[in-house]
Amino acid sequence: MTRKIALFMTGVLFLNIALNCFPQVVSVEYQAKTDAEADAEANFDKSTWFMIGALGPMACIAGYAVGSLIAPELSPDYGIYAGYSLSPIDPNDAQFGGAVIGLAAGCLTSHLVMRFSPRHPSPERLLGKSPEYIQAYTDTYQSQMRSLQSRSAAGGLAFGTVAGCLILYGVSEN
Repeated sequence: MTRKIALFMTGVLFLNIALNCFPQVVSVEYQAKTDAEADAEANFDKSTWFMIGALGPMACIAGYAVGSLIAPELSPDYGIYAGYSLSPIDPNDAQFGGAVIGLAAGCLTSHLVMRFSPRHPSPERLLGKSPEYIQAYTDTYQSQMRSLQSRSAAGGLAFGTVAGCLILYGVSEN
């Protein structure tokens, strides 16, 4: 019984070593995709795209503040007194308009930056490579950069929204 186990273990050991001695063939496309993903990760600036995502909500808060400076009194629709109001629950027309304009400007700017930002790899990385490698590398690099930019900007948008809500909540308590 132990002889059969020893023979089995020797066979497994021999076959395992023999198969690892052969060179592994890596396709050009697989190598290009691996290189492109690594280069996209290395070239990506996460903090910039995080701030681009947070631009919309922060511009909304800035517009609301400008509206508060332009017309600090309550509009006649809201009641009896014309005091200074920063309440986000009951904004006057200038505060609401400023917030809408700020949000629109911030979101439009973020969208334009995302749309027209370059996502092309550096040409030095592709010198001397085959056309198949270049095509696979470029496609993978662009899709990886788009994915990284979208995820980081979404995180910035979530952070900006939460921070904006906390700022408005803190202002409304005063």
